[in-house]
Amino acid sequence: MRNLLTFALLFVFTASSFAQNCGATLTVEKDRNSKAVYENGAFFTLELTNTSSSTKTFTLSTALMQEGCERGQKSLQSAAVADLSFVNSQSKKSLSNITLRGKETYKFYVKAMASGKSASKQWGCYEVIADQDGCTTSTVVKVYVPNPTEQ
Repeated sequence: MRNLLTFALLFVFTASSFAQNCGATLTVEKDRNSKAVYENGAFFTLELTNTSSSTKTFTLSTALMQEGCERGQKSLQSAAVADLSFVNSQSKKSLSNITLRGKETYKFYVKAMASGKSASKQWGCYEVIADQDGCTTSTVVKVYVPNPTEQ
């Protein structure tokens, strides 16, 4: 009975440790995660690293965060709204999935364009997500939509 309990605890600990380590990191290059979106948009350079030893395919997505970017901002009603897309850094083609060999790093862009719903002089925070079979890694980019008359 004691061996069974030990095995069960070891299994649960190992499974939870594995579940928390997705084997990937997603970072904004040089920590430049805040940009203003002017007429031609803004580009964030991101790096996705497969830290495991096996090949993995990651699906990319974004989500507007529930809290605002500015200190004390409590509502999304005034948050900047942007259209974000993923772009290959070499071919400039859009992408939605990235396949990486073990220990490989891939550099790509997140392009932010102000949408027609954007309030000017506002910030919006977006979570950029790389998902691999339910195991996700993410980072945050901050988008500022300036007043168009002040550009």
